[in-house]
Amino acid sequence: MIDYIKNRLSKFWPRHGLYRTIRFLFKKSIRISATPHAIAAGIAAGVFASFTPLIGFHFVLSFVIAYIIGGNMLAAGIGTIFGNPITFPFIWSVSYWVGATVSGDEISKLPKINLSNIWDSFLNFIPVLKKMMIGGGIVGFVIGLILYIVIYIIVSKFQKRRKKRKRMQKGV
Repeated sequence: MIDYIKNRLSKFWPRHGLYRTIRFLFKKSIRISATPHAIAAGIAAGVFASFTPLIGFHFVLSFVIAYIIGGNMLAAGIGTIFGNPITFPFIWSVSYWVGATVSGDEISKLPKINLSNIWDSFLNFIPVLKKMMIGGGIVGFVIGLILYIVIYIIVSKFQKRRKKRKRMQKGV
């Protein structure tokens, strides 16, 4: 029975644990052969895209933003991992709260979804999406900017150490 549960969970959970997976992705992203600006801008674009409520379009949006600001596409894809089923409830609640506060609207309950009339349910949900887009844009920009600065510094130091290590190996 326990093996059955482990086998089922392994489809959704990283085999070697979440910490090891995050560490692997971090190391993979700083080792991309690009400038520190391109890597940091790509990751920031991915994080920014993760704060929008446009699920299913995060990759496309991050690639477009990365292209516009000169970011790396692979780093943008890695940056979208910031938005995942664990972080989405926090991202959406903060985005909605900031969007409602900035737009001057009151924070209201979410509209009920009527499955018999999906179109009306969608139209009732548009004000909520508007608040989430505004708030997500603001919060995503701030978090993306902070991560850009941090990742730029980390990648710059890593690449300098790597160049120095290669020079030492060549004997120069």
